[in-house]
Amino acid sequence: GKCGPTAVANLLRLYGTELSPEEADRGGVHWWVGTRGLSIRDWLTETHPELGCSLEHPADGPGFLRDHLATGQPVLVWFNTQGGLSSHWVVAVGVIGSGAGERVVVMSWGRYYSIAMDKLDAAWRNVYWIRRPSIVCAKKTTLMSAQR
Repeated sequence: GKCGPTAVANLLRLYGTELSPEEADRGGVHWWVGTRGLSIRDWLTETHPELGCSLEHPADGPGFLRDHLATGQPVLVWFNTQGGLSSHWVVAVGVIGSGAGERVVVMSWGRYYSIAMDKLDAAWRNVYWIRRPSIVCAKKTTLMSAQR
């Protein structure tokens, strides 16, 4: 558990704010399975209005990621994991490669890894009947990982 609060803590770290997942949980980003995008957006709007965060449901997920990541805006992405009704929040921080080899660099559980763009998009397309739940902030950061 606690992927929602952990993703929020990772996002804030990219904006220079240190916060533990436990502090985010106590503040209202609860860790039960299926932390809702509305809860994360509301908490970020209340506690960090300077970031200008919003909940988005893009029709074109890969284009949305490419556009925001290229301009220094990390994106919280909620996607389905294999095996039943499991899901996971990560922070997308970069895109590497192109075409069939395009990969998204994400922060999860305190480390970075990459996932094929088409695989992520398929898992993100419909999470509990919600189209591509994403949190993106208007504020840009220079503390992101990989870019093209």
